[in-house]
Amino acid sequence: MNPAILLVDDEQSICSALNRTFKRSKYTVFQANNGQQALSILKKNHIDAIVSDQRMPGMSGTQLLTIVKKRYPKIGRIILSGYSNEQELSDSINKAGVDEFLTKPWNDEQLIKSVDNSIAKPLRINHTRTNTDCHNNVADLPANLEKATKTITDAFTPLHIDLELAIKNDELLLEEHQCISIGTDNATLRYLKFSWPDYLGINQRGLINTAYQADYVRNLFTWYLLKSIAHMEDHSERDEDIVIDLFYPAFLNSPSLRSLLKKLISQKPNIILRASFELLQNYQLESLLSDIYRNNKCLMLNLGKLIVDVNQLKNTPIKYIEVEAGHNIVSNHLLAQMHKDMIAIARKELIKTVLSRPNRKIQQEYAKKIEVDFC
Repeated sequence: MNPAILLVDDEQSICSALNRTFKRSKYTVFQANNGQQALSILKKNHIDAIVSDQRMPGMSGTQLLTIVKKRYPKIGRIILSGYSNEQELSDSINKAGVDEFLTKPWNDEQLIKSVDNSIAKPLRINHTRTNTDCHNNVADLPANLEKATKTITDAFTPLHIDLELAIKNDELLLEEHQCISIGTDNATLRYLKFSWPDYLGINQRGLINTAYQADYVRNLFTWYLLKSIAHMEDHSERDEDIVIDLFYPAFLNSPSLRSLLKKLISQKPNIILRASFELLQNYQLESLLSDIYRNNKCLMLNLGKLIVDVNQLKNTPIKYIEVEAGHNIVSNHLLAQMHKDMIAIARKELIKTVLSRPNRKIQQEYAKKIEVDFC
């Protein structure tokens, strides 16, 4: 089945031109001339991505895609606008979570590539079990963390995997992945990430999404902390920066998980805790921040596509900001300038920058666009 795209623009001539572009690329195309029409179409049809104009009567593209983000979070979201200013661009990224903000006139090849990237989602996993017997206590997880990774049975496939059982049986892999910070003080960081064995091809992001959908995320996070502690104990002689991902914000409400984090923070290697901007704003984080200060650790702030006031990061243990080095920044002058300004302010505060995309070519294009050093 061809992917379906919804084009939203109050100018019919623009819709017609876009229609021709996407039909040549074998898309199923729907059209709307305003936000309300678009929402009506979404109720009745399966849509994979939306390309919307920004300035339209009644409802702007940002307002429309903010609604779409809440109601249909899996739909790719792109704004194609004849105008762009800093506030519109910031709102579209921060509020509507758009994948890209492109300007008119557009390049057909770039637009199609952007839509293809927007539609591409991490692999989802269907589950064959319920969550009725899911245990949340640390004691229920494997006691022997040094055992080799068990073989997944033939009954498991990439689309039918019992995630709960795999967590309990210690069948996930914990591995180090390199990431490079940019600037005159280039450094290589090592992320502790988990995945299924390579032949199943399911990465950390896909597993986290699956765990949230099936309410296994607490178990997954507990497993991750336990494995990280074991990893640190096995490499206690090293003096490298290791990044631990706080992907489960509810750990703030769990004494057992907070206890595990305290133990992890007290480990000898240079641990960096990777957190979202939303988590940083949580008042419950205060005691953890105290532990970070006391143990001379630091935080990495994952911004993704967000644009933030870096001055808000003063007086915090933030030593790195992680930004998305995507095509949307490389292809958009205004967005690149905003990121360049944000990174310049961060560097004045001695905050380093990390590029989240593992693709080195994209990282180099991004670094060149925002005029920063990259090795």
